[in-house]
Amino acid sequence: MTYDIYFHNDFDGRAAAAVMLSFLRSRGDDIEHFTPLDYYLLESGYLTENFFTKHKLFKGKRNPAIVVDFPFHPKAAWWFDHHGAPCRKKSWLKKFKQTAQWHHDPQYASCCKQVAEILKKEFGWNPPKFFTETIRWGDILDGARYKSARQTIELKESALQVAVFFDRRGDDPITWGTFTELLAEKPLALIARRADVRAVVREAKEEIKLAIAYIRKNLVIEGRVGYVFLPSVAFAKPRFIPLVLHPELLYLVRMFKKRTLWHLSVGQNPWRRNENAVDIGKLISAYGGGGHHGVGAVEFKTRKEAKKAANEIVIYLLQHGFKKK
Repeated sequence: MTYDIYFHNDFDGRAAAAVMLSFLRSRGDDIEHFTPLDYYLLESGYLTENFFTKHKLFKGKRNPAIVVDFPFHPKAAWWFDHHGAPCRKKSWLKKFKQTAQWHHDPQYASCCKQVAEILKKEFGWNPPKFFTETIRWGDILDGARYKSARQTIELKESALQVAVFFDRRGDDPITWGTFTELLAEKPLALIARRADVRAVVREAKEEIKLAIAYIRKNLVIEGRVGYVFLPSVAFAKPRFIPLVLHPELLYLVRMFKKRTLWHLSVGQNPWRRNENAVDIGKLISAYGGGGHHGVGAVEFKTRKEAKKAANEIVIYLLQHGFKKK
């Protein structure tokens, strides 16, 4: 059987799609269209019943849909997600039932590990050995389990280099199908050696230098909460630059424009998890967004709305974000 796969436009989303592709091909099935999704689509079509037949993200025949690392859609033939608020429509929540092909578990740090373990448990699939490293890094990247904040800006490891490539070339069609298939077939070290990946890594390292200089000058600190408005998406990656400069911070609130929407990101310091007193994913869900216990994001149509929410969240974190001694 042939499917179309839709995945969150980041490393974990592509890795989850690659795991799914490897599994399908092992049993004689395949994927025709590879389509990245981002949260702006929640405001422009994804939350309609006929999204998979009416969207204009690709042309051609529509096949049964697989969705990974993105909110629930009742018309998906397969759906896997590990975020805390998977249903964005109350009416769809009534349609959701946990099955072998519809699976939600926020206990997973990454969706790629979730997909691999469920496919192994429910269908007896044994992934290729090189997936062990890909899945391990999926947990590190999506669960912010880095050794240090500095590791995220040095970009020494193959996985970090591939992730940076996706961050900066995620809208390029070559990263949709070609690189998803590469993830399904090759270890990260081989993918990172590609000339196009190496070129983007060099570019990213220069952008990181500029971002460090900008954040050093513009980061606002109140108590142990850091807030910064970023002039571009490029300056928002990697997201832990403020913690390289100020490791004592417990929370980061960042705002930047992403396509036509204003993106608000809130996260705890992952190297101080035991000090966090707020479920950030739950906090962000009150604004229409989502995430995990330690990180969340939401997008707004106007800068004014995003700024208002950012101010409210900073105040809330200052008042409720710290465990009482």
